[in-house]
Amino acid sequence: MKQALISTIGFCIFFALQIVLQKLFLRTSLFPVHLTFLTNLFSFIILTTYYLIFDRKIFSFKMPKHIALLFFISVLLWVFADLFMVFGLKFSSSINFAILSRITVIITYILAILFFGEKLKTNKSISVLLAFLGAFIIIYNFSNAIVINFGNIFFLGFAAFISISSLVRQKIIKHISSFQLTYLMYGLSVIILGVIVFILFPIKELKYMGFIIVNSVLALLGFNLVNYAIAKNGASFFSVVSSLLPFFTAILSFLILKQLPTINQIFGAMIIIFSISLFQKK
Repeated sequence: MKQALISTIGFCIFFALQIVLQKLFLRTSLFPVHLTFLTNLFSFIILTTYYLIFDRKIFSFKMPKHIALLFFISVLLWVFADLFMVFGLKFSSSINFAILSRITVIITYILAILFFGEKLKTNKSISVLLAFLGAFIIIYNFSNAIVINFGNIFFLGFAAFISISSLVRQKIIKHISSFQLTYLMYGLSVIILGVIVFILFPIKELKYMGFIIVNSVLALLGFNLVNYAIAKNGASFFSVVSSLLPFFTAILSFLILKQLPTINQIFGAMIIIFSISLFQKK
């Protein structure tokens, strides 16, 4: 329990820092697709170097054809999720992303009902309604008139894509280790994003390479801490404790971006965190 708790809090800190730094540099001329591609490329290079030196067994695995297809689908969805995140950060705040990304727990449950025969329970049904109420409060600006921020819609798209990808990955993890899955996901994502960048958005100049390397390291640390925490104490425990992400993001947003959370962000976050706590009750 203690190791899982420390790992999950560590994930919240690293991921919050990654979100805030990405928001900071997306204010510049750095294009979101280039940021995602270069981050995944350097992450893959770091992982390859590490495994070649310390653990070459990672390269030995067998994956049935039907699992390979599921793997491709899960990576494609993960790539879309990453792109939706960075495009959302271009137009909306890092605090909003940290809050809205937490409803992945709720979306995963809805998908499990629709496609995997999960039973509908009263407390979980109420938590779904509360989560979307909290998301509505955050997405809309009530100051003068009801105005939608499309960056927040990208964040909801991120939550949907990452939820479906996670459900698919549950089947893949039975055939390969979580570390092999992480490595292969980064590798295939580099190929997919590389094709997109080469054909549609060629990189004319490499900028902010120091930030991109730091961003890659933060992404790897966060990803591996997620795997470790889930392995130690399960996905449900991770989902509850990772609700601290908005808290750490708000602190780092204030320290780095000089942004304070608004009243509707605070109120919406409280509703979403409460809905996740209600969701976990049996």
